[in-house]
Amino acid sequence: MSTMKRGGLAPGALGSWEPTNTIKSTLSMIVKLLQQPDSNFPVNEEANSLFLRNNPVFRERAQEWAVKYAGAPAAETDSARYGGYNRNLIEPFIEMGYSKDAVLEAFQYVGIDRNNGKDYTLEEAYLGDVMLRLSDAL
Repeated sequence: MSTMKRGGLAPGALGSWEPTNTIKSTLSMIVKLLQQPDSNFPVNEEANSLFLRNNPVFRERAQEWAVKYAGAPAAETDSARYGGYNRNLIEPFIEMGYSKDAVLEAFQYVGIDRNNGKDYTLEEAYLGDVMLRLSDAL
């Protein structure tokens, strides 16, 4: 097992070591890296790519894993399960009988804004475009 899989940090992630560094300052840097990962020192390339490409989904997935693997309290939002979209945008289409994957594909095809996972009302024209795309997929 590599050091990275055991929780190691990428070389240079904490900066250069100085004799004046304390355990407190080192732990503070680790906390900062956990809160704001440094994409210059990725340990997990897939997570780094998601962090850079789609940060809201990255944050939701990180929260899910923290709940699942570290016992963190569950968050109110679950947009990671819905491709970064708020579930209130996706669920009505699922209730109509379309699969979640088909709805997500239609949203992406039409170019529906993820709005950082926050709920909003889709314009009627976009609703029509999504429905047309879903009908074509049948």
